[in-house]
Amino acid sequence: MYLHCLKMENFRRYEQLEVEFNSGLNLLVGENDSGKTAIVDAIKYVLNTQSYEYLRPCVEDFYLDSSKDESHRATEFRVECTFKGFDKHEAKHFIEWLGTDEDKNYFLKVWISASRKTGRVFYDVKAGSDDEGVAINGEARDLLRATYLKPLRDAESELTPKKGSRLSQILYNHDVFEDEENHRLLRIMSLTNKAIEKFFTTHDGKELLLDINTYLDEFSLENNKLNSRFNVSDSSLKSVLEKLSLRLFNQSVSENNNQGLGSHNLLYIAAELLLLKKATIRA
Repeated sequence: MYLHCLKMENFRRYEQLEVEFNSGLNLLVGENDSGKTAIVDAIKYVLNTQSYEYLRPCVEDFYLDSSKDESHRATEFRVECTFKGFDKHEAKHFIEWLGTDEDKNYFLKVWISASRKTGRVFYDVKAGSDDEGVAINGEARDLLRATYLKPLRDAESELTPKKGSRLSQILYNHDVFEDEENHRLLRIMSLTNKAIEKFFTTHDGKELLLDINTYLDEFSLENNKLNSRFNVSDSSLKSVLEKLSLRLFNQSVSENNNQGLGSHNLLYIAAELLLLKKATIRA
């Protein structure tokens, strides 16, 4: 199966647009701010992504003629994706929503329709062979997730530890981390946290933590005494993965050396390809 057609009404800069895709490689070429990102984001809104990014329509997604003021912004938009080229194995997962064309070939239409009222945005995702459709369940929609490789802006930053890091998103959605309640990394991190806590309660760091908690106690209310402790990570697997970094080293160089932008770009691309590999195996 492949994405055959994308239709947009009142989405971003497009009052109306229809784009047809080939079953193989497709390229979007255009100047900056010509609307390429809008097309990609429209697809993401309908299909979601393999990295389970948080995606939700906002007011700025509704069409506004550049020559008019905010009062003329559209109150509704619709983005529709049509899939073709199903084999029997793929079709069985979407039988409730499939239609057939004049040549008896399967097709699937999935769309998001959004509206805005009093500053809030509401939306539904439906599928079907007609224009009414029915809600598509989470399991079927999960099979449609697209692999989205983010634009490369700062490769080194994307692979360093931080909340919601791109590296943690990639790893968290890999099959290796499917068991997030009993994963071995959780046990490793638990031992690390205990060792760190011991350092700050019985070793050199004891006085440092005592000073912090003394100040904290002075700031606390009488009925709400606060205390603190040092650790590396919370107990969730997602939090553990957000503490990881992916670093480069050169096997042919014995000394510790700094790698340039090009090398970090290659490392970032290699990490992103984990998502592509996952999608390929599943397909």
